Amino acid sequence: IFSKVICGLIGFFISVSVARYLNVSNFGIYTFVIFFIGLLRGLVDLGMDPLIVQDITVEKDKERLFVGNMLFIKFFLAVLTTIVAMAIIQIMRYPLSTRILVYFSTLVFFSTAIISSGVVLKAYLKMSFYALSEIISAVILLIWALLLIFFKADLIHFVIAWTMAEVLKGVFIFLFSQRLVNPSYALNIEVLRSIFKRSLPIGLGAILISGYYYIDTVMLYRMKGDYSVGLYGASGKILSFLIFIPYAIMISVFPLLAKKYVSHKENFR
Repeated sequence: IFSKVICGLIGFFISVSVARYLNVSNFGIYTFVIFFIGLLRGLVDLGMDPLIVQDITVEKDKERLFVGNMLFIKFFLAVLTTIVAMAIIQIMRYPLSTRILVYFSTLVFFSTAIISSGVVLKAYLKMSFYALSEIISAVILLIWALLLIFFKADLIHFVIAWTMAEVLKGVFIFLFSQRLVNPSYALNIEVLRSIFKRSLPIGLGAILISGYYYIDTVMLYRMKGDYSVGLYGASGKILSFLIFIPYAIMISVFPLLAKKYVSHKENFR
């Protein structure tokens, strides 16, 4: 929870600083790119992480198989989501400059797949490594953003900074996870089918929630343009800052509940 608070504060400071530096229209484009990627990001996650945490907790002898097959599914979904994102942004005929920013930011979908390797850290209750990865990437983005402001950089550099910070977070989490479990990439049809089948209902719910949080900004950009999104995004950041509180509690408590479920099932009835 502490790391979520730190990252939330850093993210809020970055958003305020970038909003003050960029003009309203450029901040609107910056906000649109982040929210557009966020809207589709749920297609990659598909609600698998909590299920894999539970599977590892229950069947530790198959943990390498579970993680490897999950990563295979997620990289496949990342490719599909990238294609969908590029198709949507092309069909909607957004300005070329905006499309280029979105094309580059689709790297975040692959980062999302890599971040999922953190289920190992959650299952083993090594959340300190997960938290450290998040804090390091947040601090890197903060320093990067302040340097960009100091050197009077353009909008594209801020989008690159955000994208690469997400990628670095994925790399850090993957490296820490490998210290505990080295994934087995031997595909198992039964495991793949089980993961996908069980995660689909949860994933659909997560996608709807993502739509609830992100669709307004995407629609506003389409209807009113970047200036309106800039004003809306700047004010919305204040409220969205508070969303991380229940999310942080859920993420921190769930791995412990999953472990307790194995040894104290009667308490969960």
